[in-house]
Amino acid sequence: MKKFMIFVASCILLFGLSACNSSENDSEQTSQGSGDIKAEYNLDTKEFSPMMTQYGSKESLEAYAFAAEHPQVLDHMPCYCGCFETDGHTNNTACFIDSVDGNIATLDSMGLG
Repeated sequence: MKKFMIFVASCILLFGLSACNSSENDSEQTSQGSGDIKAEYNLDTKEFSPMMTQYGSKESLEAYAFAAEHPQVLDHMPCYCGCFETDGHTNNTACFIDSVDGNIATLDSMGLG
């Protein structure tokens, strides 16, 4: 149980740092400058779209993969960086995942910061 709690605390810290380091310019560049290239994660193959591998750090990609594969954990973690006011995010999952359609998770650029 103690190891699990350490793991959960580490995840909270990792997600908080990743999500809160985003700036408006980074978000605009990745969402508007990508053309038809999308920020996606394939839940079956565990592969990211080229845009994500180009812009994402190893740590941010790990956070995105965790968020896509374990939304039930992040759904219960509020985000404290103010993204509720600007983006309407109600939990930490929304800082990383916009939507899931089948095996493809469309990703929010906030966690790339």
